[in-house]
Amino acid sequence: MKNSDLPHLTLFPWNLSGLVKEKRIETLYYDSSLHKLVLICKNCEQDTRKEVSSFTFDPSANTFSPFFKIEVENIKEQLGEDENS
Repeated sequence: MKNSDLPHLTLFPWNLSGLVKEKRIETLYYDSSLHKLVLICKNCEQDTRKEVSSFTFDPSANTFSPFFKIEVENIKEQLGEDENS
């Protein structure tokens, strides 16, 4: 196999300084409408047990930004689960 047969990969620095102290990602997907990667955090230090944070990564600008939070209590309520579930 020649180098020209290999796909082109671009490496981006993993720098979430100021956003996330622990670098554990639960889910990663590409949002084609935003043209960004969406990272859903797993047990991020800034999260309480009642929320889950997400961030976007913009490869064209090489930047991370906070995106949305998932409120666990709202989901439990909609599913009809109590706090002990």
